[in-house]
Amino acid sequence: MDSPEVSRLVVDAVHRLSGRPWVFASGVLEGAPLRIGDRVTIESDQATLAATVETVELHGRPGLVTIAVAGDLAYAVKPGSVISRRV
Repeated sequence: MDSPEVSRLVVDAVHRLSGRPWVFASGVLEGAPLRIGDRVTIESDQATLAATVETVELHGRPGLVTIAVAGDLAYAVKPGSVISRRV
């Protein structure tokens, strides 16, 4: 990581929950923590898009997190996609 002001999550798994308008992306977060409301960039082989973090979940393994972004971005959130934030 170039700077402590960079957040980077490589997506390992993607989930949808019925009744929730979001797509959930899980992976190991490197760098600065992400917070609800942060603007992030989603980079995949489909597109490079801007998104807002809707929720953040921390899991047992250090660095393992799940974040949610708007469900209409699901086509770009795939395993291997990179979600990043630079301040």
